[in-house]
Amino acid sequence: MESLQGWWRLSPVAGTAAWVHQDFLKEVSADVPASMMVPALQWPSERIVKSISRKIIIQLITLQGKLQVLPQAPEADVHYEIVIDDKTAFYLMDIPQISSFANTSVNVEGTVVPDPHKKFKCPLLHITQIALVL
Repeated sequence: MESLQGWWRLSPVAGTAAWVHQDFLKEVSADVPASMMVPALQWPSERIVKSISRKIIIQLITLQGKLQVLPQAPEADVHYEIVIDDKTAFYLMDIPQISSFANTSVNVEGTVVPDPHKKFKCPLLHITQIALVL
């Protein structure tokens, strides 16, 4: 493991990394029993990945804005919007407890949901992470 000024670099999966401050880490054991080891993931061949990537584009968005309730829901599972500079930036797919963030400033991370039939006037976002801005 690599460390820098109290931060430790973790590599949970080959090809990925995350930095975590030492205050949030605790060494439980230097040896990990084989029964707890996760087998390495087998990725599809490069040819299959290229084929998939031509058909599916996943766009990850991170933004800050105000979460507001839509006056009229365009779909059964779309009741909120993110407003930036007084303009709707994204509609949000409902997630549990999203109502507790209504009318607050939030940081949101999510993926854009394809809208091939152009049902929405704004892009639709599937939230993967939301946090209150203090």
